[in-house]
Amino acid sequence: MSDYKKYLADLHSQLITPDEIIFDAVKEATNKTITNKNKIIAGEANEVYDIELSDSSHVIVRISRAEKHEFEQELWAIEKCREVGIPVPKILNIKHMNFENKPLHICVQEKLEGEPLERGGIDFHSFSEERKKKIIFQAGEILSKIHSIKTSGFGELNESGKGSFATFSDLMREHVNQEENFLSIAKDINFDLTAMKKIFRILKEKSNLFPAIEPVLNHNDFGPKHIMIKNDKITGILDFGEVSGHSPVNDFAKWDYWFSDEIPLDWLKSGYSNKTLFEDNFDEILHWIRLNNGLGVLWWYHNKNYLEAVEKAKQKLYNDLAFYSSD
Repeated sequence: MSDYKKYLADLHSQLITPDEIIFDAVKEATNKTITNKNKIIAGEANEVYDIELSDSSHVIVRISRAEKHEFEQELWAIEKCREVGIPVPKILNIKHMNFENKPLHICVQEKLEGEPLERGGIDFHSFSEERKKKIIFQAGEILSKIHSIKTSGFGELNESGKGSFATFSDLMREHVNQEENFLSIAKDINFDLTAMKKIFRILKEKSNLFPAIEPVLNHNDFGPKHIMIKNDKITGILDFGEVSGHSPVNDFAKWDYWFSDEIPLDWLKSGYSNKTLFEDNFDEILHWIRLNNGLGVLWWYHNKNYLEAVEKAKQKLYNDLAFYSSD
């Protein structure tokens, strides 16, 4: 078992909801009984099940233990995506309750046809380059449609598509007031303190450079594990749990951060309709967002005590900082 698979397995071993709660939620959503339940261990946030029903159809159950209500922001984003022709799963029901004196949020949604490009039943890594390009071109087309949807404000969205930050500059200064916390993390993980201070100087100095950017819907976790295909055609985009109002460059920055070693960003850009996005300041904004997002990744894995991922996050921060070597 790889280190990451073990990390996921350990994480999900702590996420166990009683069958009766799951069965009741599915019954309420579908008016059908469950004949089989299969746990899907793929993500780091939600408990997820593939449920077979009495008529042999399937639904997906996703369970969150977040303090705030979950899934309503996904419902808003999914319905907006459906309006512009993006293949997305239909949410059948959202249920909120308490379990063991803690909140439990349950989302029952239809299961789409196909398999995800990653962590599913296909080996995308073995595809020919031509075949991969064909699929990622489609992903770029879909990302264009996602970015055609306007949001009200920046940052994490609520159930009405409203973000918590008024401007792009406000969003990009989210970590600025946390500098002392990150310096403490840097000491703990042996990250160069001078480098960490430079990261925060860059975030402060550049946060007022692009005030005219308008917020659009970002999937904010757009990648292979959330892209479903069948016969090399994309059949759906999954998991809108991280949706945000942001610059469209953010989704490209996240793809570049996580996947570009195997799936070049240019493949995704080739299918994207608005090529003017890639002119002028695209590279500068992309690296700036990567640097900002990289802090969030470092904090997440440090908090999870996942040391291998912390080391990777450290190296990526050093690499992104190198883009500003002349600053």
